[in-house]
Amino acid sequence: MSQQLCRNGPHPKRTLNVESPAFTPIFTPKTTHAQPVKLGISPKAAAAATFTPRGSGPGTPAAVSHSKASSGEFFPQQAFQVSQQFSEFVPGQSFMPHQTEPASSLQSPTIPYASDPFLSQQGLPQSISALDGSHQQINPYAQSAQSVTGQTFYQDATGFKHPLNYHLYASVGPRRDNMLPYQRASADFFIADDLREDLQKKSDAGLQTFANSTLPQSVEYFHSLVALDTNSPKAQSTFGYPSWVYKATSSRDGHTYALRRIEGFRLTSEAAIRNFHAWKRVSNASIVQVHDAFTGRWFGDSSLIVVTDYHPMSQTLAEKYFTPTRLGRAGPPVVPENDLWGYIVQLASALKAVHEAGLAAQTVMASKVMVTSKNRLRLNGCGVLDVVAFEQRRPTLELQRSDLEDLGRLMLSIAARNPIAHQTSEKALQLISRTYSERFRLCLAWLLSPPPPLPTQDLVSPTEQPEQSQAVSEYNINTLLNNIADKVVSAFDSTLQLEDELTNDLKRELENGRLVRLLTKLNVILERPESGSTLGSSTNPALLNQPSSAWSETGERYPLKLFRDYVFHQVDQEGRPVLDLGHIITCLNKLDAGIDENVQLVSRDEQSIFVMSYKEVKRGFESAWTEISKVSSARRR
Repeated sequence: MSQQLCRNGPHPKRTLNVESPAFTPIFTPKTTHAQPVKLGISPKAAAAATFTPRGSGPGTPAAVSHSKASSGEFFPQQAFQVSQQFSEFVPGQSFMPHQTEPASSLQSPTIPYASDPFLSQQGLPQSISALDGSHQQINPYAQSAQSVTGQTFYQDATGFKHPLNYHLYASVGPRRDNMLPYQRASADFFIADDLREDLQKKSDAGLQTFANSTLPQSVEYFHSLVALDTNSPKAQSTFGYPSWVYKATSSRDGHTYALRRIEGFRLTSEAAIRNFHAWKRVSNASIVQVHDAFTGRWFGDSSLIVVTDYHPMSQTLAEKYFTPTRLGRAGPPVVPENDLWGYIVQLASALKAVHEAGLAAQTVMASKVMVTSKNRLRLNGCGVLDVVAFEQRRPTLELQRSDLEDLGRLMLSIAARNPIAHQTSEKALQLISRTYSERFRLCLAWLLSPPPPLPTQDLVSPTEQPEQSQAVSEYNINTLLNNIADKVVSAFDSTLQLEDELTNDLKRELENGRLVRLLTKLNVILERPESGSTLGSSTNPALLNQPSSAWSETGERYPLKLFRDYVFHQVDQEGRPVLDLGHIITCLNKLDAGIDENVQLVSRDEQSIFVMSYKEVKRGFESAWTEISKVSSARRR
């Protein structure tokens, strides 16, 4: 009231008149009783030059005609106040004026902020106004290439792009657990425990060595031999000679291989080794890959060495189902029918690859089929009999028919839980019909009952016995796969689901690797006595090891130290450490993406508080890492 009386005098307040001229104050009287008045900007100030405060740093916007680079000065005591008064300034960005632009500029819009790849989305509106007045939020991670103004939402694909445009985990594959969006378990961020344990055991087995081994130091170009079947009795095996298996490391490529030694074998014909080379071209996921074969006297006798792939922690079907511990009073557990169909599909796939190459496996038996993982079979020992029994080899077509019969015997033994069930196949088929489906029994009966081979005169004129000739010609691997086509599709679907699960586990490890790289960079930057402005003085080596003021309370790298305390050194109200894995991973992901979310950083003495966004923290982080990288490369030169 006193201020109003000082302005208008003792006269009473008059009624407003719309025709009265506009009032323009000339001066403001200074009185001791009057309160300070907040004056607006005069219309005459529109033509004045833009005022740019000195030392305002990245918090002061610059006009288009008066843009200038950042001074590099940082005042932490003013950071919070400045951020409230001024919008964030991005170097190289020209702010869009409020005046109407010419038609030419509207037809060919430019993207001034595309020069900064990390901040290319800053100048875009955060919502879309509809005709009814409602607002729709823009999803910056949507796969839409156009924005509401007609400009491209993302920058040019041919230009430089920031390597990281994400900060959250995106799981791949089916999710069978129902959890709320904010609920996460520790297993969601890491590989599954059972898979990790299995991979670690296989890795340890691959690196296992014997210090005081009596084995040869080297066999051809292999070294570090480790016996894999020390419990096997030294007797004649399937190949007619004692057989041993070793793990060895190749000096050519450094990989680990399995060496099968056929003890006491003497090579009598070079054609046997040349015939073995055809197995190198057979490639199938259900076959243990064969690489090489040679003979020598490294073990004190003449031995044949066959080199194959090494699958650690694997076992044979005989060890899995027919060991004495498995064959107890109640016998081994009943194998599910789906697993048996999967075994048939995998072994049939292996036999198809072998038969199409004009070869025969001759090793479809429980002691030569390996189980490398859960329900994952691989046919092993291929090609050995082609060398050992080269002089007594039988026709290839006859051997291929024997492969199908051996497959039926193997499946019958597993289904009947008896390794010699094939000796009484009729009783065994009746036994398994009580547990398994009729289709499975018929499939095994077809494999175990091959048609008799045709006589020589019938091969010349097969029209005399067309039914028998047709039965002989249809007893092959292709007929088996055609009859179980639906089981092949089921096995293929299971394989795809397993691939999705493994891909999801691999995606988790990929994210963990990204965070490890981020933590490595962060620890390289923090607490370096030579970090800061002296890093730029690479021409003066005497200044490189001098402490820098960049990490002081007024330095530009000081917020990184506070951010580390915010992420890793939090305590509760009683001063106890807070161990929250979700908080740590979430903060690192947000820093990696550089989002606009603000974070409150408090000094250890609780006297200074910084309110900064993850984008600003990352900007300082990238600047420090770039400066250290430049100095490191300069030293190497």
